[in-house]
Amino acid sequence: ALFLWRPTDRNVGDVLQVAIDPTSGRPTSEPELVYPRLSAWNFRVSADGARLAASDGDRVVNLREIALDGSTSPDDNRTRMRTGGTGLWQIHDILPDGTLLAALDGGLGWELFAVSDDDVRRSLVRLPSAPLGVAASHDGASIAIAIDRPSPAVLIHHVPDNRSRTIPVPEALSYLDWSRDGAHVVSMTTSSADHIVVVDVEEGTASRIELDCGDRCEFAYEGIRAGPEWPYVAATSEVDTWIVNAETGALRHVATNTWTIVAWQDDHIWFARSGGQTDWPGDVLYRVPADGGPEERLLDLPPDCAGFELDASSRFLVCAADESRLDL
Repeated sequence: ALFLWRPTDRNVGDVLQVAIDPTSGRPTSEPELVYPRLSAWNFRVSADGARLAASDGDRVVNLREIALDGSTSPDDNRTRMRTGGTGLWQIHDILPDGTLLAALDGGLGWELFAVSDDDVRRSLVRLPSAPLGVAASHDGASIAIAIDRPSPAVLIHHVPDNRSRTIPVPEALSYLDWSRDGAHVVSMTTSSADHIVVVDVEEGTASRIELDCGDRCEFAYEGIRAGPEWPYVAATSEVDTWIVNAETGALRHVATNTWTIVAWQDDHIWFARSGGQTDWPGDVLYRVPADGGPEERLLDLPPDCAGFELDASSRFLVCAADESRLDL
């Protein structure tokens, strides 16, 4: 039998059972309700189908600021919480004045906020569901949001006058970033690893740039950051970090065995390795000279931190800290 989850509310859903032909793998019955209105974050069914285990409780994710004080140990760096409460926060960017660009994703949809230093929150954008990528321009005046409904596009939201417009793109986008002058948005796609998409913000047009990566095309999903000078951007795959010419697609190798890119600030590219790639159970922050040279290990992030952003002055980073209290 195949067991399915049908959500009916936030963290509440029905468990359904469908009989499966073991030879063909095709269903032999309509879905049957076996457990209505189960309150759970996830569940598993025993091999004999007689028992169900579920995790339930309060899922809470808040934003934690960690100063980069020169030590790789998280215990030696100043830390403070930037949000409180029982929401599910996700950090997307840090504006030049230290304001956080962060989102709450819940049962009533997705909402993007500007969160001040003292946790005063100003709503910026609301969407029915979480988008695929979010980035602020370097002056903090505009926000680019990758959406795929009703069709793939980049939503450009101008913060001062609270106005938005959409620019159609040829396919669904994922990670994205702005050029320093605000003229372009550059992005990876959700499904293809051999090209990127460059959006001309003023013209309202988008173009595909084929990457000169041969059999090394492993870029999808892992991150992209514009450099100090256009058209150069840094892109990180699950394997390596590269500098990409966003006009020609030419590549230059920067670092090996990386996980995701964090920033390109001045003459350094910042990236992270995840648990399993190092001797630390959580993410580890590094930087490497953009022109080449040895990498530097900067900070071992607490294991409960995920999805972090670096501020423009490289003084601190903000991560999403899991404060959940779940029972089984």
